[in-house]
Amino acid sequence: MFSLNALPAAAVPAANVGINFNQNQWDPSFWDNMLGYTDKTTGIDHNGWGMPALQGLGSLAQTYLGFQQLGQAKDQFNFQKDFAIQNYNQQATTLNAQLEDRQRARLGDDAATGNQYYRSVGDYMNTWGAKEYGNNG
Repeated sequence: MFSLNALPAAAVPAANVGINFNQNQWDPSFWDNMLGYTDKTTGIDHNGWGMPALQGLGSLAQTYLGFQQLGQAKDQFNFQKDFAIQNYNQQATTLNAQLEDRQRARLGDDAATGNQYYRSVGDYMNTWGAKEYGNNG
């Protein structure tokens, strides 16, 4: 019959698998694994996983904040664009009012002499008037 006593000691599995009973080898703690350590028996440096994990979380946070900034930049651009369009349209309205007044004054001055050189106000404004943004006609 087969007996465990007949096997060499190295072939018999330990009852508590995963626990190191060899006193010559050092077992690092959770904090050692996280922060990094130097193995006391071999002198080999082992990098911890804590800093890469924190850098990964920082990268995710920066990505999120970058998308937030992009949204704010788009909102700011649209606000400034609308402001510029409104300003342009107001300037076009002011210019058109000045041009129309000037053409009416020309027609009023020449109405008594019968000079037909000056065009009507509508024709003059179609040619020389500033168009509002979005109006092609």
